[in-house]
Amino acid sequence: MMTSRERVEAALAHREPDFVPVDIWGSASRINTELYMAVAKELGIDPQKTGRLIRPGSDTQYEDYALADMLGSDFRHINIGKPKGFQSYKDENGYAIDEWGVGRSLVGLYPTIVKHPLADAGMEELEAFQTPHAEDPGRIEGLGELARHYYEDTDKYVTACSAHSGQVFDICQYLRGTEQFLVDLYEEEEFARLLIQKVSDYLIRLNLYYLEPIAPYIGWVEFTSDFGAQHAPFISNQMFRDFFKEPYTALFSAIKQKYPHLKIFLHSCGSVNDLIEEFIGCGVDVMNPIQPLCDHMDSAALKERYGDRVTFHGAIDIQQAINGSMDEVKNEVGRRIQALARGGGYILSAANHIQRNAPVENVIAMFRFAKELGKYPL
Repeated sequence: MMTSRERVEAALAHREPDFVPVDIWGSASRINTELYMAVAKELGIDPQKTGRLIRPGSDTQYEDYALADMLGSDFRHINIGKPKGFQSYKDENGYAIDEWGVGRSLVGLYPTIVKHPLADAGMEELEAFQTPHAEDPGRIEGLGELARHYYEDTDKYVTACSAHSGQVFDICQYLRGTEQFLVDLYEEEEFARLLIQKVSDYLIRLNLYYLEPIAPYIGWVEFTSDFGAQHAPFISNQMFRDFFKEPYTALFSAIKQKYPHLKIFLHSCGSVNDLIEEFIGCGVDVMNPIQPLCDHMDSAALKERYGDRVTFHGAIDIQQAINGSMDEVKNEVGRRIQALARGGGYILSAANHIQRNAPVENVIAMFRFAKELGKYPL
């Protein structure tokens, strides 16, 4: 029987391991906090003892590797720390302001961006705009020791979670507003290009700083950048090539040049079938989440088109199947394994964070079915 690390490495090399690898607690594979507490209770786990608060203020605040091990996960994940030189605060409107000046507030059940600091900026204001301090020691404090512990004292595959909740395309929207930034790409090209350059330069510095103490112990570094909606991408392939291919390639290349052993993991929600070709061209090795109910995201078709060039991660539907009957959960797990796992190249996980409306028994069953149905030969 393979170790977890051997299992993941085989899948990444497009070889069939003993079982399909399973992941939880990565950048896009967490569990809603309320649901996590319920799952922990069902499994007899005390979150006060085993849970680790890593994303305060979000709706997926915890990671818990006691729970992950009970569910059969093959992974450990490193999360970047908070800067010492800045603390988020609430402004006069009650918005939580981050180090970019972006403001968030609860809208319904979810923290939502409600303040965009560059919404009304012109070129002069953009030129003067300062990105956060990337090399703040609080970001990496204790990470080297933790990564070494995971690597030497467990047999798990260790990764670096995304250093930022969003990359170039997303952060530009946080700063400018989604509608305004998309308009900028058409009508304010000079502004858009300068904003993209500032953000991408910062992300290169941030990621290289973040990876320095942990790179010897990890296998991939995760990025999150949502280019897709339910029915289509936000932008065309040509617009991606015109504005984003160069900065994303530069970001991924900077990492691979300094740490050639690292693979690049990219999370991009939604219908991104055609853009996957562009992502691979930028240097992406692992593609997540492969949302199966989005248009043009048929699992078997994706495997046929891209399966020899990229490893798929995720794919278990959380829009319908995870909330359905036990048979629906089992059928969903079996369907994705049959479509994506032949010949290796697939790591099973939920197709995004599992939300609070998922039944506890379904969440536990998803991982149980992964082992039952994911044994090679399929």
